[in-house]
Amino acid sequence: MAVLTVEIFAHAPEDTDPDTFPPDAFIETTLRDAIAPLTGTPESALPVLTCAITPYGGAAMVEALCVGPSGEEATDVIAARLEAAMQDTPDAFEGWHLHAGCTHVHMSDN
Repeated sequence: MAVLTVEIFAHAPEDTDPDTFPPDAFIETTLRDAIAPLTGTPESALPVLTCAITPYGGAAMVEALCVGPSGEEATDVIAARLEAAMQDTPDAFEGWHLHAGCTHVHMSDN
């Protein structure tokens, strides 16, 4: 297992009218709520220690400090939760997509 930080970026399509972007507070709340079940729950699929969500102009950066077997698996688990939350609110997130950012390994036992 490793303690690592993963970054995931959520983006609106490039041709989206900026006037139709959801409010930053809505983006932050929606994405934070998607990850909340993993936070502070050691028995979850991916224990998330802390999570920061930074919305910016039709996009958001999600940074999660977590404990997991690999950066790839951590990114996949978090991305699946974000994707489900965005699909649950299609009026706000129609056409949005996710991109993996950097993975930082802080400590590993292997």
